[in-house]
Amino acid sequence: QRVFSSRMCLLLHPRHPLAERTAIRLKELDGVPMIIPDESFKPPAVFLRVCEERDAAPDIRLRTAEIYTIHRLVRTQPEIVGLTVESVANAGSDDNLRAIPFADLNFSWTVYLIRRKNRTSPLLDAFGCAVLDSAGTQAAKAV
Repeated sequence: QRVFSSRMCLLLHPRHPLAERTAIRLKELDGVPMIIPDESFKPPAVFLRVCEERDAAPDIRLRTAEIYTIHRLVRTQPEIVGLTVESVANAGSDDNLRAIPFADLNFSWTVYLIRRKNRTSPLLDAFGCAVLDSAGTQAAKAV
């Protein structure tokens, strides 16, 4: 069951040269220092594959398991561009970072709640409802 989905975007410090753009093309990331999520997330693998296919070569400086590490580094190092999730970037709007979509790439990070069909318990049901409720979905009735 789908819990939520959010588009991937680029996170930039307001002083970054690309920060005033409304969208950024992959090729514009050639040589740009970046921090991206690690291989525990699927979207960065898609991003890197598409960059390779389109001859875009960002300078990947760091891969991390924490999205918030990306936000902290972009906030403190204006030359770094982060790959992040639009919903998380917008939630942190008080830090003045810029969430800018891709001009030529549209992909999302989707989170699903997967349960075995014949395995249930009151505790599992409560957990499923809590996850769905906290994600702001109305799908809790289906759990």
